[in-house]
Amino acid sequence: MRKFSLYVLVLFGLSLHLNGQEQSSLLWEISGNGLKKKSYLYGTMHVSNKIAFHLGDTFFMALDQADMVCLESDPGKWIEEMYNSDNGLMMNRYSSFYDYSNKNFYQKLVNFDEPEKKDLENALRQKHSLENGFLYRGSNYNDEYEENTYLDLFIYQYARKNKIDVLNLEDFKETNRLQILSMLPDEDEDDEEKQKQKNKNKKSYYSKWNKYMSVREAMEDAYRNGKLNIIDSITKMTSKSDAYLHYFLHERNKIMVKGIDTLAQKKSIFIGVGAAHLPGEKGVINLLKEKGYTLRPIVRVKSEVAKEKKNEIEKVFLDIPYTKQTTKDGFISVNLPGKLYETKGRSGDLQYFYPDMANGGNFFISRFQTYFPLNGTTPEKWQLKIDSLLFENVEGKIIEQEEVKVSGFKAIKILNETRKGDYQKRLIVFTPLEIIFFKMSGTGEWAKKYGDLFVNSVEINQQENSPNKYVSHLNDYEITFPGPTINTVHAFDISSSPPKYDVQCYDDSDSSYFILQSDWLTDFGYIEEDTFELNYLFTVFAEKFDSVKTRKTVEVNSDNASGYIVTNEGDTIFLKSYIWKNFYYLLAAKSNSTKAENFFNSFKITDNYKEDEYVHYHDTVLRYKVSTPVTPPEMEDLYNYVRRQSSSRKKEDWDYVKQYRHFFYKKNYETIKVKYLKHSDYYHFETLDEFWKDELNDYLEGGYIVKKEEYDNNDTMPRAHVLVSDTGSQKVVEILTLVNKGVVYTVRAAYNAAQPRSKYISTFFETFEPDRDTLLGKTITVSNAPMFFADLSSGDSVRIDRAVNLTNRITFTKEHVDSMMWYIDNFEFPEDDEEGTADYLIQQLGYVKHPNIVNYLKEKYEASTDDFTKQFSVLKALAKYGTKKSYLAMNKLMLQEPPITSNENPIESFFYYLDDSLSLTSKLYPDIWDLMLYTDYRESVYSLSAMLLDSNLINPKTYKREKPLILREAKGTTTTNKSGYRSSYSSSIRLKDTDVIWSFGEQHEYPVSTIDQFVITEYLKLLMPYYKKDKKVSNYVNSLLTHEDMDYQFVATVMLTKYNQEVHDSLYLNLSKSPDYRFAFYKALKFIGKEDKFVEDYLSQQKLMESAIFASSSVDEEDSLKFIEKRYIKNKYDEGYVYFFKHQSDYNNKWYIHYAGLQPKDTTQINSKTNLDYIERKASSVYTEDEITKEIDDWVKYLNLIGRERAASKSSSEYSYYD
Repeated sequence: MRKFSLYVLVLFGLSLHLNGQEQSSLLWEISGNGLKKKSYLYGTMHVSNKIAFHLGDTFFMALDQADMVCLESDPGKWIEEMYNSDNGLMMNRYSSFYDYSNKNFYQKLVNFDEPEKKDLENALRQKHSLENGFLYRGSNYNDEYEENTYLDLFIYQYARKNKIDVLNLEDFKETNRLQILSMLPDEDEDDEEKQKQKNKNKKSYYSKWNKYMSVREAMEDAYRNGKLNIIDSITKMTSKSDAYLHYFLHERNKIMVKGIDTLAQKKSIFIGVGAAHLPGEKGVINLLKEKGYTLRPIVRVKSEVAKEKKNEIEKVFLDIPYTKQTTKDGFISVNLPGKLYETKGRSGDLQYFYPDMANGGNFFISRFQTYFPLNGTTPEKWQLKIDSLLFENVEGKIIEQEEVKVSGFKAIKILNETRKGDYQKRLIVFTPLEIIFFKMSGTGEWAKKYGDLFVNSVEINQQENSPNKYVSHLNDYEITFPGPTINTVHAFDISSSPPKYDVQCYDDSDSSYFILQSDWLTDFGYIEEDTFELNYLFTVFAEKFDSVKTRKTVEVNSDNASGYIVTNEGDTIFLKSYIWKNFYYLLAAKSNSTKAENFFNSFKITDNYKEDEYVHYHDTVLRYKVSTPVTPPEMEDLYNYVRRQSSSRKKEDWDYVKQYRHFFYKKNYETIKVKYLKHSDYYHFETLDEFWKDELNDYLEGGYIVKKEEYDNNDTMPRAHVLVSDTGSQKVVEILTLVNKGVVYTVRAAYNAAQPRSKYISTFFETFEPDRDTLLGKTITVSNAPMFFADLSSGDSVRIDRAVNLTNRITFTKEHVDSMMWYIDNFEFPEDDEEGTADYLIQQLGYVKHPNIVNYLKEKYEASTDDFTKQFSVLKALAKYGTKKSYLAMNKLMLQEPPITSNENPIESFFYYLDDSLSLTSKLYPDIWDLMLYTDYRESVYSLSAMLLDSNLINPKTYKREKPLILREAKGTTTTNKSGYRSSYSSSIRLKDTDVIWSFGEQHEYPVSTIDQFVITEYLKLLMPYYKKDKKVSNYVNSLLTHEDMDYQFVATVMLTKYNQEVHDSLYLNLSKSPDYRFAFYKALKFIGKEDKFVEDYLSQQKLMESAIFASSSVDEEDSLKFIEKRYIKNKYDEGYVYFFKHQSDYNNKWYIHYAGLQPKDTTQINSKTNLDYIERKASSVYTEDEITKEIDDWVKYLNLIGRERAASKSSSEYSYYD
């Protein structure tokens, strides 16, 4: 009592001492408002830096006087709150979310890799990923300047060790909600002037501090000295937004004050909250004053008393009862002071974690599967490996190390002391199928004192060595193993997408081994053949071994397959694979055939999973109702809302909005995806049939087999119901699409139609119904043009903005022509109309047939002589109009007064429009040659003319007058340019066979020659008709045959050959011989039907494929590329030979592997077509020749899997062939 009274007197005196001074303190006394006992408020920092631990005597006096400690949250509840939260905190951290088109799916399913050395090193070194955030909040680079924990947890531990109750002031979910809201952008985020002023103020504020110290140093100094006004000032100025201050500080302050007000009336409390919560008008101090409380700052007095109390409490450990905890699979039991939590590992291990928050320590278990019977590394060998790693990978000094037995298994027990003087206790247990690491670590001597309670309690629970029926965690199947099992069904509760798992059984009496591996996949974008998948699982299994003597598939049915492999050691491993619903199962038995057959035959699909309760879920954000056992996480809508508000994602109200809902049912691993697409206000299709064709194009035209296609084009809510599959598969994708005015809903599910559609999917599809009480947008088949014109005439800036931004989505018809013309001529579009709405409207007139359009366009052109952009828009419209009259008008306007611009892009863009109708374009000749007066037009005219000449649509006579200019410019090209490539960045000879032309909005492919990539080719195409008639032309063309640039020799030789002109045999020989040009030359000759000119000595698959590599690579010397071998490839689509080559770099001595194909099985035949799937330069690089064969094997596997999207996983290098 005397001590208590002394504390009160001291605290009272110290508060009076500060009363007349500047109120600078982190510790505040709370009194008044009817309180019977005073309470105390302290501003903390959530860090372990020493700066947070300038704790005075008064700090401990206030703590000791309190009946209860109140913190923002209760650290003792964190793990449970996070683990059971549906907000994704644990899920996001530990999820193993598989992409729906995961190309490594089979490799992930069939995986029995043993731990690598680095995995074992990490297992010894690693701390659980939650450990630091929960217990220490330290940093590796600053640990010498930190305390054992952060201040908030120190307060919690002090209270617990002194038997003072601890309570949280905030609710976990509510704090998460406010944290999400704090990410909202400020309302004035888009106001450039306000943002400039804010940035200016911040810059000024920062520069104020930078004269003496950084802002961070200023904040630390303010905290050190308890200057709350400066903390408040810095917090406000450095806050990322006003929303952050509002939600993450001020709203939370209100919640804390409400709790303080309630609790302080009942007992004396010590409140520890972040110092930034205390100051300011909306801070905790002022809010408490507004409630009638008196708050006085208490001066910090430091003496040895505070230091002693801190040091003493850190040496004290709270005695907490240890109780038996057992892993869910029942394999491990261990005594802990709390619950054992499953968490995902980082290296394929299974992890368990429990933090003892009161004592500042944690328990960590990590299980590694060794798959010993398949990999051959015995528990004894693993023990030797681990023993060799201990010295380098256990922190500090090993104090004790001994070999022990745990439940009959060998183990290593270790006690070590870190450099900081903290003790750790370890136990490493070696079972036939696992290495299990147990680790207990904490501050000081905690682990030394209590460690034996932990490690000595470990039990490995072995089942009886008798047949064991294993029932899956989903109750979807059962299977009988010959003996006890272990499994890796782990951390499913905190995984948003449950990972694959294994069930294993090893019988030591006859060394037989049995394993079931299972995974699941929901793929909405790809369907694979069932028999391929069943058989390919065996292939992947066999490839896990360095090599096997035999791999054989005995039988393949629609849902299962049987086979076996024989290893190099002579062991037979029997295999069985199953596909059921969206689950894949691989069973393997390393045993005699009888035991294997019994094992396989015991596998039974039961499908007994227990349904969750179905609820009527109303999605108030996406506006639909459905009956489902799965509902989205509570915070999902809020998070998505906040994310959409950010400036980078924010859309105008009139623009489209796309959102998704994923409904994953953990009872059967089925996924349903709902897509909500609110189209822009101007979204439009003439008919619903056109809309369905566009909306469902990926499935209807995606190479699938359409099993069902139903449409209901009713006036209320049109819907389409489609079911697609693919060859050799019973898997289907079901798509339900509904149109609710301007909103399109798409519901998709993927499942195996060999089994009845589940209740979950059936119910979801049958009950899904969009809300009808709210009309979202307009009906998509209603013309959008009237809305467009109404918006422009409204005078409303928002509506005008909508019209300008969505102009390119309007469908205009002849009924709208008069309005289009009026707005082009009279409307004043906004200054920031970057897309040029008026010009766009002019161009759109070209798509509408109306008798007044051509004359209007002529008048508009003549009135726009000083506006080349508008002139080109008119010309494009006339070209797109596509009649003789429009082309005659275009020709006349263009030649009388062509648009003049120093930028060639508008000219090139216009000439592309002339590709729409080459026959009409040919009528522009010979007048169009007058454009040659303008330098910027010449390249486009040459290109167009060469194309028309190739198509026999113009006569060379039409440009006889321009021939001297063409010849002069051709000479200029070959004189000034060393290379004739079209693009300066080209460094290889492109081998493509086709190019693309657009005609009236549709893409058309047309054949091209390998010489068409060179600028000089267009000149020669135009000049060659005059080769015999004009000596200047023939002399020039012949001069190219001896040009120093071989590109010109190549093009000239092909052009002369095409025109049946004599070419010396040496040129054919040189081009056939040249590795760079050989393949391109052969293709060019083949293109003109003159392949007989190619020198036969170089006409072989190997030599042409060698040239394919040289043509597309930077390999220089002819003899540096060496042929390795050819391999025959047969995949889903193609078959033939691929030729492999190698060369060694002079720069780094690495060997680079290249390949080219695909050539016919008959090696006397040549395939001159280019398929980029089979040409790869620098496909791989290795350091030794010994590695080359393995790399080729890998590439052959990849090439054989082309067309098998899910299986093909070989990554090509950055040097891939590019065309």
